Amino acid sequence: MRRDVFQLVTCLVASALLYGPASASAGDPPGFYLEANSKGAQLAQAGNAKQAMVELNLEIGANPSAAAYYWRAQCWGSDYAAAISDYTKSIELNPAHAAGAYFQRGLILWRQQKYDRVLEDFSHCLELEPKAANVYSMRAAVWTSKGNHAAARDDYSKAIALDATNSGLFAGRANAESRMGETDKALADYAKAIELAPTNSELFLGRGRVESRMGETEKALADFAKALELDPKNTAAYFSRSSLREKNGDWDGAIADAMKALETNPNDLGAPVEVARIMQRRGDMRGAVLAFSKALELNPKNPFGYYERGCLRYDLGEMDAALADFRKDCEGDVGEDWSEYAHSRIWLIRARRGEKEAASQEVRQYLGSRTTGKPDDWAGKILNFLAGQMSEPAFIKVAEDTYAASDKDTGSKGLLGEAYFYAGSRRLVTGDQEGAKMWLGKCVALDQKNFSEHASAAAELKLLQGQR
Repeated sequence: MRRDVFQLVTCLVASALLYGPASASAGDPPGFYLEANSKGAQLAQAGNAKQAMVELNLEIGANPSAAAYYWRAQCWGSDYAAAISDYTKSIELNPAHAAGAYFQRGLILWRQQKYDRVLEDFSHCLELEPKAANVYSMRAAVWTSKGNHAAARDDYSKAIALDATNSGLFAGRANAESRMGETDKALADYAKAIELAPTNSELFLGRGRVESRMGETEKALADFAKALELDPKNTAAYFSRSSLREKNGDWDGAIADAMKALETNPNDLGAPVEVARIMQRRGDMRGAVLAFSKALELNPKNPFGYYERGCLRYDLGEMDAALADFRKDCEGDVGEDWSEYAHSRIWLIRARRGEKEAASQEVRQYLGSRTTGKPDDWAGKILNFLAGQMSEPAFIKVAEDTYAASDKDTGSKGLLGEAYFYAGSRRLVTGDQEGAKMWLGKCVALDQKNFSEHASAAAELKLLQGQR
């Protein structure tokens, strides 16, 4: 199943910059921000938003200026529409000195996930201030959000040309290079970043992840160990080492690292879930069910936990228990984005029990009332296909075309695997076992073991072959 979390992370990074007065950073050239010459502007720069707003309203009423609108925009807090309006007015009144306004407006649009408009604003900013290393690095992060790693790499390179002492810029370029398969360049950039910041745990973690993907197990383990030596509470390092140990068949070590992550950060509820997923991949289905049950005790509103436990029970043939978990996933505020996939599983269970029409009617009602996602998104297409509102060839074509146009990463392979799984499972409902074997086999052949559809397809094939 697709886990598109990077956009949220980058938006949160940007939003952290929205709540204080604008101030120059190492990557901003002199004059990047409008000078605070008036009383209201000085109050805004000092962080006294309430009093600044009073003074700036008076200034704008008496003599509207680009600076007054710019600094008032700083005072709106979470009223993003008002802030955008003021930055826009500031740009209109003084377009030649609007670099800071473009940048600040771009940050707000980034928080709103309007990435194309963010790129436009950051680009306008750089036209006015081509030596703003900080903006190149921020634009690179937006390109990463959009999956354009080549553009991200190029922007990081431009930032490095302006500021070659910033370890974060080398790490950012290394990340882009790694995603493009340029692993030697990525390792060189991580080495430079570590040279500049030898006590930064995250840099060793990043290099270790590249080495892990390259199959350099000993080097990766050494870098993960160094990351944990520098920061014993780096839960991401424990998870990365856990994944590498699992990859090399060290199941006990993998589970121990996941549990260590929970020990160092008890609020990270992903740790017990990861233990369950490791057990699931190990083939200990019963143990995984128990682990997910423990995770749900810690967080009863975890939709992922209900969904995954439901999938395990589905694979074990415990359909009543699975149905109960999927129904729980869909309740109130528990479901959220996972509810689309839970509804898909509910349809499969009900249809296999001879309730195909009633199950399809339930799906159609859900599609008409759901508040998550968009009408034409992938989850919606799955549900429309199951309910008979989209043909199998059209459904498969969407997935295969999406995969063909992608960079063939785990997410796009996972989406393709989902299509094959649901096509095969629907064939089972219609009694076409040979067709089911074909599609389910295609799903398993993609080897996307982190996706619940892979495990379910493998379980179904075993059943069809009389092995379960």
